[in-house]
This record gives sequence, C-alpha cells and structure tokens, in this order.
Amino acid sequence: MNFNEEHAIETYKSMISISVEGMKALQLINGGAVVALLAYLGQVSNRAQLAGQIGCPVFLFVLGLTAGTFAFFTCT
Repeated sequence: MNFNEEHAIETYKSMISISVEGMKALQLINGGAVVALLAYLGQVSNRAQLAGQIGCPVFLFVLGLTAGTFAFFTCT
C-alpha cells in the first residue's frame, strides 16, 4: 500500500470515530434537555398552567432523542 491509500484509510477511520462521538453528544444534549425541562416544571409554582404549554417542547426533545438514537444505530 502506498502513502495515499494508507492516509485515506486512516482518514476514514477517524471520520467514523468523530461521527460516533458527535452522535453521542446529540444524545446527551437531547436527554439532558428533557430532564432539565421536567425538573424545571417540578420546581415552578404555577405548574398547572405550564403543563399544557410544555407538551410541545418535551415532544420535540424526545423526537430529537429518538432521531439521534435511530441515526446512531443505523450509522454504526
């Protein structure tokens, strides 16, 4: 193997590891956002009023978590 082929193989391997770490970061961010949002809802005084408004943001965070999980398992 010449230098260019070895370089291309190592570059490909490093790009795979970078993408895996990026997907892990997406999982962490989306999961943490859901937990933080629910913790905030538990501490706020007018939670009955906010409970109706928090459904869409929680749904979007869970959707992002699901999409990230799907991407992680299909790409690796």
